[in-house]
Amino acid sequence: AEGASAPQPAPHTLPGGASYTISTTPAHDGTHLANIHCVAVFPSIPPAAIFALLTSPLTVAAGVWRDVKAQTERTVEAESHAAPGADPPHSDPPGSLGFRSVLVTQVGEVRLGIKTVRFETHLRVVEDGTGAGAGRFSTDFSLARPGGALRRFHGRWALEPDGARGGTRAVLTQEVCPTGVPPGLNYVPLVGRLVRGACSRAVRRMVEDLAAAVSASDGAEGGVEGWLEGRAAAREG
Repeated sequence: AEGASAPQPAPHTLPGGASYTISTTPAHDGTHLANIHCVAVFPSIPPAAIFALLTSPLTVAAGVWRDVKAQTERTVEAESHAAPGADPPHSDPPGSLGFRSVLVTQVGEVRLGIKTVRFETHLRVVEDGTGAGAGRFSTDFSLARPGGALRRFHGRWALEPDGARGGTRAVLTQEVCPTGVPPGLNYVPLVGRLVRGACSRAVRRMVEDLAAAVSASDGAEGGVEGWLEGRAAAREG
């Protein structure tokens, strides 16, 4: 049935031994269309490297994300070495990389059936590295202002150590509702499924792109940032 939750899919294997699962379920609280839950495991890549790829301003210029075509704005609106809302310096954890709140405007693409739609999104991204000493990181993202292709968009990446090889368990949760698509379409056969499928496909492509970048940058001179700088310079040339 359209309103039933899909069974948990089998893990997909990616370059470098990484794997992921994605589940997409309808939302029934009247605020959004889909709940997306993705778990990715990178068996030998530390959380700090994944965090660097998720937060670096160079990833778009380096062509890491297939579905992000341009970044037209990136403004740091706040940053600190303590946790968000904390009173520094009393709660600055050992090894903290601090947190940063960034306003980002980017141009993306999504495929809906046989049609590809290009859209602009204005996001507020909070990059939290205050748990770096314990190998824990997160990024939270939400719409900074309404308009564009998304009426509701909120999500979070949570990164933590996984396994004895120094790997990473990355969990993405996301709530999505495109502009002009009421949450009631969850109950319309095929239409709600089509939109949820597009959202799931976008997440799958992002995880695949992340895994490819992780594999390519592993062991690169200068680490993740060095690899991104070289790739961005090559694309500009």
